[in-house]
This record gives sequence, C-alpha cells and structure tokens, in this order.
Amino acid sequence: MKINVMVSSLGAYTNGKLTEKCVNLPVNDVKKDILDQIDGAEGDEFFITDYTAPFTIGEYTSLTDLNKLAIALNDEEIDTLEDLYWYVIENCDISSTDLPYLYHFDSDDNFNRLMEDRTPIRIACSIGHLNTQDEYLYFDGNDNINSMDENAFQRMLTKSADDLINLFALDHEISSFE
Repeated sequence: MKINVMVSSLGAYTNGKLTEKCVNLPVNDVKKDILDQIDGAEGDEFFITDYTAPFTIGEYTSLTDLNKLAIALNDEEIDTLEDLYWYVIENCDISSTDLPYLYHFDSDDNFNRLMEDRTPIRIACSIGHLNTQDEYLYFDGNDNINSMDENAFQRMLTKSADDLINLFALDHEISSFE
C-alpha cells in the first residue's frame, strides 16, 4: 500500500522558513532517511504537511509508527484497501466496528457457510435486500441477509479505511492512527 509523506521542520516553520522532505514509506531509518535529510531543519520537532495514503494521517502522527505500519503492510503483502479488508476480516476482532463481515459470493461454499445452522424457515424470514447478481453477502444489524455489488464494496472500503488501518495497526501492536 502506497504511503507517501511530506515532512517539515517545525522549528524552521516557526521561524518563517518552509523546509520539506517528501518520502515514500517504508524507509530503513526514519531519522537518517527523513529527518536528517530536511534541508534547513531547525531543532528536533517535525510535522507532516501533506500525505498520500488511503487513510487519514494527522500532522503530528509519529513517523516511526507510520514507518512500522508501512513495513507491516509490506510484510503482509497488502497493496490495496481490499487486501486490507480481507486481512482484517481474517485476523482481527471487528465486533466493535460497523464493518460488515462479507462473504464473497463466488461459489456455493460461501453461501453455505453463511447459511450454516439456519433452518429453511429462518433463512426465508431473514432475506433482506438480496440480489443474487451481487458479489458479496452479509448479515446486517437485524440479522437479515443482504448483498452488495462491487461498487458498494469499494465505497464501503473507502469509508472504512481509517477503521481498517487502526485494526491492522492494533493487530501489529502499532499505535492508532486516529
């Protein structure tokens, strides 16, 4: 997953100078590869002035933690929000979030797992907004079976990006990025 940050020296900024370093994460050493490379830096305080990532990064987010996150994402081979979603679903506790637990409707096995331990009457009564042409199935908060198409799935990923990255960070014992 691409994480690009623009880092500036707070000391130089308060003295009227804008000094910046743009870098793709991860790097080998945050101090040597980012902080020491900012021309005209004054002092040891830095802030993020801009970024490119599919989740929110605050201006005072720890560069060390952000770099650890980038390393973990690379180690897990997570390149997209979709990869991140499936990682989180498989490895993290999503019970305290609004994230739906989706089943990819590409085979009968997924539908059968969704229907496990449900009688035909319960299944018939729990059909919500189900379109068999959609790729994803899930239970909503009222225990109804619903479906979503690829466009709705992508919108859900974008809306949930911060929650996904925080769950991933928590799973890897890295600070939260809220």
